[in-house]
Amino acid sequence: MDLRDEMPLQFKYINLAKQKIVFWAENNNVKLDKIEFVVPFTVGNKSLIVWLFYLDNETLKKYKIDETYHKTKEVFFNILKELGYPKDYLDEVKFEVDSTENVKTNFEGKYFNRLR
Repeated sequence: MDLRDEMPLQFKYINLAKQKIVFWAENNNVKLDKIEFVVPFTVGNKSLIVWLFYLDNETLKKYKIDETYHKTKEVFFNILKELGYPKDYLDEVKFEVDSTENVKTNFEGKYFNRLR
């Protein structure tokens, strides 16, 4: 496969995974407010940063303590794996976490500014 064809394929996987993790969160009463992805626009770079945004700072703090954040990461990673996300790409998946409240308070409500 031409490396230039990989990026659209990567987006296909992550968009499907996003739908599935949102469904999982709703069914498990996890207050996952938003998911954003950072994918490099460089041919051959297989990295992916998954940003999980919980509703508010209190929820974020609670989920870090009670392991919900780690469970969410694990479920998302397993969804990618089940969808057939290539192994060499899986090795490059990283997660970040924040709250929508923090984005509104400190980044003018702009997720783009938070992701930078």
